[in-house]
Amino acid sequence: MTLMFRGQQKTIGDLVIDTGAVHTIISLDLVEDIGIAGELGDEIVYMHGIGGSEQSLRKQVDRIMLHHCSLDHPLIDFWDFSDHKGINGLVGLDIMERGGFVIDTRRQEMFQSVL
Repeated sequence: MTLMFRGQQKTIGDLVIDTGAVHTIISLDLVEDIGIAGELGDEIVYMHGIGGSEQSLRKQVDRIMLHHCSLDHPLIDFWDFSDHKGINGLVGLDIMERGGFVIDTRRQEMFQSVL
């Protein structure tokens, strides 16, 4: 996924496609160098999952590009993934639905719907 924010861009690899995640979450430490950080007025949200509840920072970014799909002004959650080595984030249903993505589990591929 390539993320654009205030004229800067960053490509993030090692993302998990998570159909159980309502929102997309990216590791905050990977995007601080392009200016993504907590600011006055930012939304703090609670994520709930099998491990309990955690806080994350929700920000609107300018654009993301994922698998030849460009989405303008998505809201992305940012959180500390340091305890999850090798995972830099989760692509959630918010982005998969908005981009019209289909997951082929037999081929282990994700692509955009032709509809």
